[in-house]
Amino acid sequence: DIAIPTLKQLSLNQYSLFKENLIALIEMDNKVDLMEWCLQKIIFNHLDGHFFKFTQTRARYAHLNQLKKEVSVILSILAYTSQDDQSIVKQSFSAAANTLKFDGLQLVNKKDIGLADLNQSLKKLAQLKPLVKPKLLKACVIGITHDQIISPVEIELLRAFSDVIDCPLPPINSSSDTN
Repeated sequence: DIAIPTLKQLSLNQYSLFKENLIALIEMDNKVDLMEWCLQKIIFNHLDGHFFKFTQTRARYAHLNQLKKEVSVILSILAYTSQDDQSIVKQSFSAAANTLKFDGLQLVNKKDIGLADLNQSLKKLAQLKPLVKPKLLKACVIGITHDQIISPVEIELLRAFSDVIDCPLPPINSSSDTN
């Protein structure tokens, strides 16, 4: 966050080199963990918009239930992030899913979720109407606070999700309620 204004002062060529170097550093160990993915998403989301003139993402979806698969992927990743206990993972996912008040959300098997799935899901979720996006982020907050342990990775994932779908983060505390 502190470096982004300074990075915006780079020339386009300098930014392209910076971007290539950051990607190379992240991929150097032949795997991308969630913290690295978050860092990359947050930085590139802020800077790509500055250096490349993108057209505004058009809102295509008026309801979260139109994107059940994508919502399931996002909530599942958050449920798995700081827990190995499958019963707690299921409880966290259920708590988050129940706040959305529609059926059809299912915990996606951890082995069946990759970063490509996460990227694709967020790309579609970014096309939600603006007033629907906070409902998704509130469900995410419920999911990460359900076990009353909020890890740094969960917070960074939430920040990355918030950045990508272009919606401010809701307040986060370990006693978040579902109202």
